Amino acid sequence: MIIPVLKASEKFLPDIFEINNAVQGNPWSLANLRLELEIPNGLSWVTTDAAGKATGYLFARSVGESAELLVIGVRSDYMRQNIGKTLVTALLKTCTEISCKTVFLEVSVRNTGAIEFYRHLGFQIYMTRPQYYRDGTDALCMKLELAKP
Repeated sequence: MIIPVLKASEKFLPDIFEINNAVQGNPWSLANLRLELEIPNGLSWVTTDAAGKATGYLFARSVGESAELLVIGVRSDYMRQNIGKTLVTALLKTCTEISCKTVFLEVSVRNTGAIEFYRHLGFQIYMTRPQYYRDGTDALCMKLELAKP
């Protein structure tokens, strides 16, 4: 199945906001999601269903030779259908094209499914941020060194 990946835009904000609130432990505000779309070094995509409704989203930023995956979410009824992998693949492809060497992210130590997902994609844990999240949970910092084109 081919999963359409589109540049995230204002049109998709209601869907992104809905997904974000449903799947994130610390959801972003609508204002913060909107601001992320306006950042010049922002990298953001959505996947859509046949009706054009967002099924997943990813926001990242590039800075120099690195990028940071900030947030990713997939609608619960579309989980385990390669939406997340498709979004991260779009990020990694773009990062390679713009000469990023490393992609970073943080993930809750409690989110074992996400940790395994990122490990499967080649990310490695390089440190822990104690009490990183509002609830006091630690974050694992992960990175992926990109191959040169």
